[in-house]
Amino acid sequence: MIQLYWCVPFANAANADPSRRSDDERARLKRLHRQSDRDLFMSAWRLTRAVLARVTCQPADRLAFDRTCRHCGDPAHGKPTIVGGGPHFSLAHCRDLVVLAVDETFPVGVDVEPAGQNIDALSSLIRHPDDPESRGVELLRMWVRKEASLKASGWGLARDMTTFAASRPLDAAVVEDVDAGPHHVAAVASLSGGCPATSGAARRESGSPELSR
Repeated sequence: MIQLYWCVPFANAANADPSRRSDDERARLKRLHRQSDRDLFMSAWRLTRAVLARVTCQPADRLAFDRTCRHCGDPAHGKPTIVGGGPHFSLAHCRDLVVLAVDETFPVGVDVEPAGQNIDALSSLIRHPDDPESRGVELLRMWVRKEASLKASGWGLARDMTTFAASRPLDAAVVEDVDAGPHHVAAVASLSGGCPATSGAARRESGSPELSR
């Protein structure tokens, strides 16, 4: 079953514990110029390391990640996996919320977006010809469902949403909406071979073992 972990971005997260960052995290952090983006990025990976450390029984700063793309072999833009093996995971964030999905059995994808944004102008970048006409929150929900499917299949941003219909997720992923509260829209996807992704309701935990327990 997919387990979900949530947190809000931490102030000055980009300035905390620099010695515990990987070379990849340092390089990605340097590409972010706004402090809020830097804090969001490091909050997300601090949550990821804390949760995966508990799941794998490893020190958080010893966890190493491989980003090799399983579709083209590029070592830099693939879906992150734990070096040496471990649970499947997927990370998503918007400006005020971070969510981590973990599944010990099947590849997983997750996405979250603010509920109030209007993306109607982006419909042509989201809808496949077989997708229904959608606007407002329904189009936003289609977006997060497709994004979760792309992440679970390992494509991420390397494949356009318009290449598949929401009713036919990539790799026959099971995609489910997630209750992310009144201010966000979220979904999870699992390559579980037809089994329900979350057994009806994804487990939701606030924060991380390191931060809230």
